[in-house]
Amino acid sequence: MSELRQQARELIEQMPEEKLIYIIQIMQGINGLFGTTEMDNNCSDE
Repeated sequence: MSELRQQARELIEQMPEEKLIYIIQIMQGINGLFGTTEMDNNCSDE
């Protein structure tokens, strides 16, 4: 595991459980942005 992933894991483990929903929502939003960008790139190549 990379050092960056380890640091992220440690920060998440320190966070109160009731606040984790916000982190999950942010991560899902970011993941959605990457998915959209990736699909846009594939469509422009055709």
